Amino acid sequence: MQVALEPALFALKDAGVSPFADAATRASAERDFGNVAHGRCLLVAEPNDPEACARVVAELGRRGVGCTVRGAGYGQGGQSVANDTVSLSTRRLDAIRPVDAAPAGAPSTPSITVGAGATLRNVLLALGEPQLAPPALPLNLDMTVGGLLSAGGIGPTSHRHGPVAANVTRLDVVTGAGELRTCTPTSDADLFYGALAGLGQCGVITQATLGLHPAPRAMRSFSFHYADPDAWLLDQLGASATDIGFEIEGFCWAAARGSRSVPGGRQPFTHWMYGLHLAIDRDLAAAAPARNLLASLRAERKLDEHESTFASYLHRYEPRFAGMVESGAWHEAHPWFEGMVPVERAGEALARVLERLPGEVGDGHRLMLVDGRGMPGLFDPSRSGKLALLGIFPVAFARTALPKVLRCVDDLTSIFLETNGRRYLSGWIGSDPAAYFCAHFGDDAEGRGARDTWLAARRRFDPGSVFRSALFPRGNAS
Repeated sequence: MQVALEPALFALKDAGVSPFADAATRASAERDFGNVAHGRCLLVAEPNDPEACARVVAELGRRGVGCTVRGAGYGQGGQSVANDTVSLSTRRLDAIRPVDAAPAGAPSTPSITVGAGATLRNVLLALGEPQLAPPALPLNLDMTVGGLLSAGGIGPTSHRHGPVAANVTRLDVVTGAGELRTCTPTSDADLFYGALAGLGQCGVITQATLGLHPAPRAMRSFSFHYADPDAWLLDQLGASATDIGFEIEGFCWAAARGSRSVPGGRQPFTHWMYGLHLAIDRDLAAAAPARNLLASLRAERKLDEHESTFASYLHRYEPRFAGMVESGAWHEAHPWFEGMVPVERAGEALARVLERLPGEVGDGHRLMLVDGRGMPGLFDPSRSGKLALLGIFPVAFARTALPKVLRCVDDLTSIFLETNGRRYLSGWIGSDPAAYFCAHFGDDAEGRGARDTWLAARRRFDPGSVFRSALFPRGNAS
């Protein structure tokens, strides 16, 4: 570490950015929310504008010192964990510009340009009333825009609007050579699509322009209970197909656990139940299309119906997060798993995953649908179109169970690959990430080598392998 520390210090000095060298700040960059991958941080740099960010990357590259891009550190696979590198924090790149009604070179819809370090919570606050909002939003509003776009971003409207990354019209990106470049889907497109869902391996997103849609003032929400997973899936697909404005979230939880006698001993089993949450603009809830859809559901019973402001609806997961913090679970290991599979194979993948889950991972897992049209190629290299995303989100478990849970993630990953699926790359990738990425970026549906395309982009935009992390310890040579 001492060998690399001196050139790192000189690099930041020449870039005009004062480093943070105290143990506590460095320690915070040596792990992420997953708390499984650990690394070693040389220094922490927090440039306060894109030009300073470009200088930092250029000077580090000139001295052969790696840097690890980090937003809020909500990933679980080590992509933002420093690994004998400088942690390049985007925290201070948080400027939020006024809404632009018709940005140059983009469709004539409202948009907002925000710094990569701005959280979605602050973006929504800046939009104010009467409210506009990005068409797709994740469940956690405290993620930074840059970090979210480096993975994709999934929410309950992604069945209609795709991931958050599919609703970006412009990016400012610092390449591994220290060049600050503006790119769009039609100008410098290779960099644009290399940065979106690229895990910070083609460049540092410093600023992004997000498309906006009108947001309702109030939401009407409906919750339903199912015993039959086939009916549960069919109703989600039906709600998605109506395209009348429903937000859709599926849930599954363990209704009972036990064991049964089998040859050679006893075997644990779990009986699963299923829930569906639908929400829609209050002004559309009473219209015939919404009423007809609700009347057609195959649910066993309705659990709840209520109305809330749009702001309250967006913050509906905060009690869960607050409970994790209060109980101490927030700081435990979270090798979370999110897998995407073509909707026609969702039932098969779901049954195999739930059968395999050990009791340690709890329940309360999620299923959401994703529209594949217009999404970045790195997000779904298989180009399989309409997707179902299954998320396994254990709140916490005993640290002694971690090896068992990590082995389970490897098994679940195999299930998704066998059903023509892929992992959503914010989670814990598995015990052999290099092997997984070979499969993830294998040939797409047309036989093109997505992995070769990804590697070529990384080598083009980061020829010196400046961007390294615990997940990519050798940069584009990993």
